[in-house]
Amino acid sequence: MSLDQLQSIFLLVQVAQIAVTAAIALWTVVSRRQKANASEIDALRRDLAHETGRINLVEQQVKHLPDQGSVGRIYEEIRKITNGLAGLEATVTAQGTSLGQIANNVTALVQHELATSKK
Repeated sequence: MSLDQLQSIFLLVQVAQIAVTAAIALWTVVSRRQKANASEIDALRRDLAHETGRINLVEQQVKHLPDQGSVGRIYEEIRKITNGLAGLEATVTAQGTSLGQIANNVTALVQHELATSKK
């Protein structure tokens, strides 16, 4: 074998060595990235399971709350009660005025009775 042939073979061996080293490096990077992705996916699954539990808990706690239609009906009932109380207030005020007049009349009668009984 000549020197040129040996140098060509040596060059090919070096190129092959570099290619194999690069392939191993690439395989290592991809392998580690897959492991990292797998661990990240597992962490995300754990977080999702935790959040799902929290969401279910909130749904159970909110389930008994009234919806928009129920709130509207409650508002209407409160409005009716408020209107009824306003009418009742007017009636009580009128009766209070009447009672005040009756009290004045009774006071006047008592004073008249006391005045006439002293004579």
